[in-house]
Amino acid sequence: MSNNVKALVFDLGGVLVDFAGLSALVELTDGRMSEQEVLVKFRQSTILDQLERGRCSPEEFAEVFLADWSLDLEVEDFLSQFSLWPRAAFDGAHQLLERHRSDYTLACLSNINVLHWRRHQEAFNIAHLFHHAFLSHEIGLRKPDPEVYTHVSKVLELPPEQIAFFDDSEANVDVALAHGLKAYQVDGLPALAEILTAL
Repeated sequence: MSNNVKALVFDLGGVLVDFAGLSALVELTDGRMSEQEVLVKFRQSTILDQLERGRCSPEEFAEVFLADWSLDLEVEDFLSQFSLWPRAAFDGAHQLLERHRSDYTLACLSNINVLHWRRHQEAFNIAHLFHHAFLSHEIGLRKPDPEVYTHVSKVLELPPEQIAFFDDSEANVDVALAHGLKAYQVDGLPALAEILTAL
């Protein structure tokens, strides 16, 4: 890889993993909201922010979230469904990580919660392939917090220009670029593989 890149840092949902949360919410709201409306509301959710920073329990999150979205579900039933929103690792994700693992430090950087990370560990065959896992619910930082990119660089003991970062969110990529990382917006594994090949 050009430009002396030493580490590859990947978002999970939308990059290596099929995340079905938006379509699940469209279904749960009986189509009252479009997927774009769901996306905006989901990203602006204060209680989701708290969950993904590790500042509330899944049960506390569910109670507030159900009220915010006017969903007629019991907390336990909702959390059972919520846990399955990360559907599966994309076909080829394991092989892609395995292929680059001996040449680069591999890490994931994800806005995630304890339930979804548990599913990644138990159901997908990729979590063990990362040398480092930067998980928002463990480090208390979420993308696009500027501090999260400083934290990644510090832990990896690499200057930002030696880190390539891949995310499906334009906002996350923009802040990473502003902090000197080589950041790329990708949507799905084929786009990721294409960029890695080009690099």
